[in-house]
Amino acid sequence: MKNHRLIQIASVLLVVLFGAQYVLGMLLNFYVDLDGVDIAKGSFQDTLDAGFYYAAGSGGLLTMHWLNASILLFLALTLIALGVARRARWAWGHGLVIVLTIMAASAGGAAFIGYHDDRLSMLMAIAFPIAFGTALSAAFLSFYRQD
Repeated sequence: MKNHRLIQIASVLLVVLFGAQYVLGMLLNFYVDLDGVDIAKGSFQDTLDAGFYYAAGSGGLLTMHWLNASILLFLALTLIALGVARRARWAWGHGLVIVLTIMAASAGGAAFIGYHDDRLSMLMAIAFPIAFGTALSAAFLSFYRQD
């Protein structure tokens, strides 16, 4: 039996921080007004970059939401590394799904700041349950897998 203690810690932290991300996202939705923010640039990439910079530097709830997403991304990458190091395919596979969904949600969020288009907000809403469910699955498997 391999010791998956670090994988367990990373998986449980992912679940807890996804819960915090959900609460922060709901608070942002209700209490932060982005209507006065006009950062849409020429290209989509320029607007995406401006959205990331605005989220990181605006302070308050939006910066906390952005910082938590950055920590989630780091933990998901850590889960991949631990899975590879311990030859646990299920762990790095779950980590890869989480990384991809966090990247999609982050791009949607940054673009939403620039364009104020609800379809971009929907990208975050679709990616979240996929990533959260995958983190729950990884946490469950980390306690019950014997390989």
